[in-house]
Amino acid sequence: MIYTITDQMHYLLKGFILYVFSINLLFGNLISKNLVEEKWIKISPLREFSISGVAPFYNNFIIVHDNKKANQARISMLDQKNNLILLDWPEIKLPFDLEAIHSIPETKNEFLIMESRGYCYRISINSETNIVEILNKFKLPKLTKKMNLEGLALHNYSNSKKDLIKIIYGDRGSNTRESTLFVGDYDLENNLITNVKLFQFSLKEPVSHRRNISDLAIDRNNNLWCSATSDPSNDGPFETRLYVLGQLNGNGYFNMKKNLLVSRSIDKQKIEAMIFHKSRLILMTDNEKKGSAVNSFNVMN
Repeated sequence: MIYTITDQMHYLLKGFILYVFSINLLFGNLISKNLVEEKWIKISPLREFSISGVAPFYNNFIIVHDNKKANQARISMLDQKNNLILLDWPEIKLPFDLEAIHSIPETKNEFLIMESRGYCYRISINSETNIVEILNKFKLPKLTKKMNLEGLALHNYSNSKKDLIKIIYGDRGSNTRESTLFVGDYDLENNLITNVKLFQFSLKEPVSHRRNISDLAIDRNNNLWCSATSDPSNDGPFETRLYVLGQLNGNGYFNMKKNLLVSRSIDKQKIEAMIFHKSRLILMTDNEKKGSAVNSFNVMN
């Protein structure tokens, strides 16, 4: 059989299309870089209401604030008009530096929220009264004193047993210190975390004042994403880079990528809250003295 130049080009093009398709299957839900970004919408101009974590709550969102002083907000609800509704913490002693929140899989009103020191609160929120109830508390395992946690994700994988899910949490790291990603089994009934595996990594961007992990999110194809930020001061200037760190399989095993490449660059914003919700990637900011804002992007299957 004689192959012409046209035939060769046809097979090269076919091979390239198959390559792109296979990459999309592996790392699916890629954020389209050709779509026009929606305008960043201001939530609050106040430092107190900067956002460090987000989770869906019926038609609204529950968000956490990383405040440390008394009489400052810890947890709020963001409604469909981007209005903040403060929620009362049920105890006199307030959480310290809340950095992440994730909904408990297979529930509508239960959440796990995490302090930077690794203390966690499993809570429920009444959808009619917005009353917060603490169901239990515990501290995450395998931490060291130098660590500062900023990312949390929960995953109900396809072959998981009843009341057993994956929990993923991460130390933010810095320009000089690698981040540590923790992947373990979370026993919801007994509040135990076991079989924790550690993955250490560092990123190349942002170049300066880097936090390798400012939040974690899992897309519909079980890819684990992180936001990495540049945080030089309370006045900025801020930067954020989005990465795919790896993928969870049907048995909950996490496969870390060898080459970590920037999936999207976002300037002038410090994104500390992200979630894949319906067909959008929701991003919210902790812009320190500049307050908080929200944006969303279409995702490609």
